[in-house]
Amino acid sequence: MKTFIKIILMLLTVGQAFGQESGYVNSVTYLKELLNNQQLEEAKHFVDSIFQGGLKEEEKHAVMGILHVYNKEYGKALNSWSEAIKKCPTDQVDLLSYSLCNRADVYVALGDTLDAVNDYRQAADLTQNEPAIYYRMANLFFQIGDYASSDSCYYKAIKIDGDNPFPYCGLATSRMYCEEYDEARELLDYARVLDSQNPYIYSLSLRIEFAAKNYDEVLRLATESVEQGVYGDEYNESVEALLLLSEEAFEKTVSFLQKRMEQDPENSQLSLMMSFIYIKNGHYQAAIPLLQRFWNSPSDFQESSLYWGIMCYSNLQEYEKVISLSNTLLSLVSPDAEFYQLRADARFYEQDWEGAESDYRKAMNLNRENGSYCCYRIGWIHEMNHRYENALNYYDISLAFDPTHAYSYLMKGNVLKDYLNCPEEAEEAFRNCIQYDQGIEEGTCKQYAYLALGETEQAIAVNDSILNEYPNAGCYYDAACLYSRMGRKDEAISYLQQALEKGFKGIKHIESDDDLDNIRKMPAYVKLIRKYKKLVDKQKGL
Repeated sequence: MKTFIKIILMLLTVGQAFGQESGYVNSVTYLKELLNNQQLEEAKHFVDSIFQGGLKEEEKHAVMGILHVYNKEYGKALNSWSEAIKKCPTDQVDLLSYSLCNRADVYVALGDTLDAVNDYRQAADLTQNEPAIYYRMANLFFQIGDYASSDSCYYKAIKIDGDNPFPYCGLATSRMYCEEYDEARELLDYARVLDSQNPYIYSLSLRIEFAAKNYDEVLRLATESVEQGVYGDEYNESVEALLLLSEEAFEKTVSFLQKRMEQDPENSQLSLMMSFIYIKNGHYQAAIPLLQRFWNSPSDFQESSLYWGIMCYSNLQEYEKVISLSNTLLSLVSPDAEFYQLRADARFYEQDWEGAESDYRKAMNLNRENGSYCCYRIGWIHEMNHRYENALNYYDISLAFDPTHAYSYLMKGNVLKDYLNCPEEAEEAFRNCIQYDQGIEEGTCKQYAYLALGETEQAIAVNDSILNEYPNAGCYYDAACLYSRMGRKDEAISYLQQALEKGFKGIKHIESDDDLDNIRKMPAYVKLIRKYKKLVDKQKGL
C-alpha cells in the first residue's frame, strides 16, 4: 500500500506546474481528494479503472512513464514518454510539453545532456510562459558547470515571473561557484525583498559565507539559528555549517560558542551544539560534561545525549561507563539493535562473555543486517573460551550472512590452523580474507592473513600503510599484535607503548589477547602494563 501511495503522489504532480484542464488532470484531482480523505482502497480501484479505458492513449503512456521512472526503469520510461509525445495531438500543448520535460528528465538521469536540452527547449517553445522549464534547464547546465547558460535560463524565468525568489537564489548559487561572492550576496538581497522568511535563502547565505571563508558571519548566522532552536532545513544547514567550520577553524568556533554559552548558560541548544563540535573533532572528554546535563532528567535531548555519551565513552574505551549509560538508554527507548550492539561490544571488552553474547543475539534478532558482525563476535567469544568447534560454527554463520566479511575468514583461518589442524582449509580462509579485505582502512586485517600464510613482507607492508594513513592508538595496538605474532618482541613492545601513549585503554583486552602471548613474560611488558594500570587508577581517583 505504501508503494501505491507513493505512485499516486507522483501522479498528483502531473500537470500541476502547467495548469492543464483535462480529463487526465480531473482524474488526478479526484485521486487527490480520495487520498486526502484516507480512502485508499477507493483510490486504488480508481487507478485500475482509468487504465481500463478512462484515459486517452497518450495519457496512458504518460502515466506509464511516471511509473517507469519511479521504478528507475529508464529505458522503458523513455519509450513511454516518446509514445506519449508521438500520439499527443499538437493542440494538447500542456500534456505535450509535460511529456517533453519528463523525457528530458530521463535523459538527464542517463547522462544524455544534448537530448535533454533539446526536449526542454521544445517544451519552452510550446508553452512560452512556463518558468519551471527554465528552472530545469538551468539546473542541468549548472550540474555540467555551464554557469553562463544556467544564468541565461534563470534570467528568462525572471522575465516571466519576476516575483519569484527562486531564480535569484539560483543565480546567487552560480555566482558562489564562480567565487563572485559580492554579486551572490546582492542577488540574495533581491530574493529577501521578495520573501524575507524563506529558509532556503537563509541556508544559502550560510553556504556563500562559508565558501567566502567569512567565518565570523558564518558563526553569527549559524549560532543565531541554533540559539533560537529553529528546526527544519535551515536548522540543519546551521548545524552542518558549524560542524564544517569547526574543521576549518576549531578554536575560533569553540571560543565563539563559549562566549555565547556564558551569556546564555541555560540554552540547551548551545550546549548540545558544542558537544557535537567536540565529538566531530575527537575531543570526547570535553564533550561529556556538556552532555551530562541531559542524562538524568526527561527532555527532548535526553535520549540523544545518552547515545552520544555512549559514543564518547566507547571512543575513550571506558567500557564500564558505556554499559551504565546503555542500561539507562535501553530503559527509556524501545528495543534497538544498535544500542544492544554498543552494549555488547563494551561487555565483550569487559570480558562479560555471557552478557555480551546475549546482547549480540538481541541485536541480531532486531536487525538481521547485523547478523554477520554479531555472529563473528559470538564466535570470538567462544574461541576466547576455548570452544573452538562452536567458534568455527559461528564464523561460518557470519559468512552465511555476509560472504565477504574479511574478519570472519581471518578468525576462521586461525581456528582451523592453530586449534583444529586443518591447514588446507585454513589457507583457503586466509586467501579469502585477503581477497575481500580491499584497500587500507582502520579495520584492515589482511596483514594477519599474510603473516599466517608466511608472507611476512606483505604483512609488514600492509601494516606500514595502515600506520601511515591512520596513526592512532587502535592501529598501533594492531601493529603490536602483528609483531608479537612474528616473534619480533622488541618492536611489539615499542608499538604497544605507542598505543598506550596515544590513549589505548582496553586493559582487560590487552591482558587476555592471545596475540600478545609472545611478549607477556617480558620484563618490559610487565613494567609497561604496571605503569599503565597505575595511570588508569589515578585517572579514576583510586
